[in-house]
Amino acid sequence: MVTKCGPCITKCLADENCKACIEALDEIDTRDQVASYRTVVSYESELLRDFSLCILQKNNIFGCSAEVPKIPYVKPLGSFRGKEMTKDIAKGIMIGHLEGCGDAALEGCKELDVSWKVACGANVAYDQFPSQNQLFYPSAKGDSMWYDPVFRVETIDGRNVWCKRHYRVRNEKVPGTFRFSVLDNGVTSDEFWTIVDVAEDLSWIVFHYAGAAGAVGQRYIGGL
Repeated sequence: MVTKCGPCITKCLADENCKACIEALDEIDTRDQVASYRTVVSYESELLRDFSLCILQKNNIFGCSAEVPKIPYVKPLGSFRGKEMTKDIAKGIMIGHLEGCGDAALEGCKELDVSWKVACGANVAYDQFPSQNQLFYPSAKGDSMWYDPVFRVETIDGRNVWCKRHYRVRNEKVPGTFRFSVLDNGVTSDEFWTIVDVAEDLSWIVFHYAGAAGAVGQRYIGGL
C-alpha cells in the first residue's frame, strides 16, 4: 500500500479532515452503505478523493470485486404514446422537463430546472437522501447523455449539505435501457438503468437500477 500510494497516504494522514474521515470509516460496518456514504460526504476533499482513487480504484489494494446484478431482470417500457420505443424517445423521456434541451425534449416538457424530482425509492441506502433532483441532458457530441443528480445529505455531525455528481450515460442495446458510470470520491460506480414506465403527459416516471462499485466490493439494486 505504501509502495504504490505512499504520497497520497502521507498527505491524507497529515491533513486533519482527511485523517478524521479514515478513522471514522474504520469504526463503521463496511456493509452499512448509508453510514459509509454519509461519512465520506461529511469529510469530502480532494485529498480524500486522491487517497481513495489510488488505494481503491487504481490499485485495488484490498482485492475487492463486484459486478452489476443481473437478477431480477426488469423489462423496459416497450412503447410510448402509441409508438414503439426508440433510443431517441427514451432519451427524451429521461430529459423529462429540463429546460434548454431543444429538439431532444419531448412534447409536454415544462422547461424546468430539473428533469425529474424523486418522490420515493426502493433502496434504503441510495434512495433515502432527501430533496433528490435529477438532471438528464444530451452530450455535445454523439448519442450519449449526462446525468447530474443533486441531493441533500445529513452529515454525521448534523449538517445538511447539498451534493452533486456527474454521470456519463450511454445507450444499451435495448431502447429504454442505459449504462451509467461515475467517479464518486475516487471510486467508480457502474450502473444499469431501465425505464419501467412513464405517464404519457410526463407527470411521473418509474426507473429501476442495478449497480456495483467493484473497488469496494459493493452491489446494489433499487427503484425510483
